[in-house]
Amino acid sequence: MVPALGIDKAAQIFYRALTNYLNSNATFQDARDATAQAATELYGAEATAAVHAAWTAVGVPGGPNGDGGGGGGGGGETCSGTPFKGNLSGSGKEEFQPSGSYYSTSKSGAHTGCLAGPAGTDFDLYLYKWNGSAWAKVAKSEGPTNNESINYQGTAGYYTWQVVSASGAGDYTVTLKAP
Repeated sequence: MVPALGIDKAAQIFYRALTNYLNSNATFQDARDATAQAATELYGAEATAAVHAAWTAVGVPGGPNGDGGGGGGGGGETCSGTPFKGNLSGSGKEEFQPSGSYYSTSKSGAHTGCLAGPAGTDFDLYLYKWNGSAWAKVAKSEGPTNNESINYQGTAGYYTWQVVSASGAGDYTVTLKAP
C-alpha cells in the first residue's frame, strides 16, 4: 500500500527534485533518490517513506539506505569495472578517484561509477572532465543514501571522480569503468 501525499505535496517534491538534484543524465533510480531527498527536506520522514513506497509500487529499484538493488543514486547497483577503496573521516570530507588522480580516454562512450558507502551515511559521487583550463563537473549523484551511481556519455579527454561525505564517515568502494 502506498500512503497518500496529495497532489500539492507531490508537485512540490517533484519540483524541488527536478530543480535541485537531477540533471539530463538522471536515471529512474536518481529520480527516486532525488524525490526522497526533497520529501525529507520539505515534509520529513513520513513523506519520504511514502515516496519510497510509490517508487517501489511502480518497480523502480532502490530504497531507504540503498537497499533493494538497482542502478542510479542510492540503488545498490552491482557495477562492472575496477574497484577503488577509500575512507572519508567525516562530513564535508572528500577524495578523488582513481587513487587520488585522474585518467584519460581516447574514445567517446560511457563513464560509469558506482559508490557503496557505509550504512547510515550520505556519500555523494561526482564526475569531472578537464576542459583545458579547469576541472568541470559533468555529472553528479547526490541521493540521500550511502549508495550512488553515474552513467555519463562523454567524449575523449581527462576525467576524475570525487567522493564526498554529506554526512557520516567510514570506508567506501567506488567501482569505475571508462570507455
